[in-house]
Amino acid sequence: MRHVKRDLLGARVTLTPEEGEGYWELTRIRDDFYVVIWNFVYKNPRFELVPGDGLIQFNFRVTGDLTLAVSGAESLRFNRPSLLVWAQSPGVEIPEWTAPSAHERMVVISIRPDFLVEQLVTSIADMPAQLQAFVANPLGKLNYCQLPLTAQMFDIATRLIKNPITER
Repeated sequence: MRHVKRDLLGARVTLTPEEGEGYWELTRIRDDFYVVIWNFVYKNPRFELVPGDGLIQFNFRVTGDLTLAVSGAESLRFNRPSLLVWAQSPGVEIPEWTAPSAHERMVVISIRPDFLVEQLVTSIADMPAQLQAFVANPLGKLNYCQLPLTAQMFDIATRLIKNPITER
């Protein structure tokens, strides 16, 4: 789906029966803002190398079981309702494992750091210190923070995942 005037682009990628069932729903608003809805179950474990894109991600996990290798010695298991704030510099690849039969339901909002500053504050100095670290993420680094998901965040993410509009 495309809306040229508003520079919107959206698509739904459905898993094949051999992979599992469900879909990824992708939306791009200009080159500033991206939304990805995960709603799927893989039949088998899945391993992927995720390249860094320089964006700040807000990952609202509702259900699932995902493991990220954040360093050679440390893994982050993302398997309960929570918010993962993530900034991965270009050139940094992170291995990711998805467990088989885990119902992955998550809303990921990725924002260009400059857009975040331009739209939400008058300068980076006005931002909370913890968010400044994500905006100023130095090259070659990974920055992340896992926080509890509030009831309101859980409700909104669930409503986005259960969107009744299926035609795109």
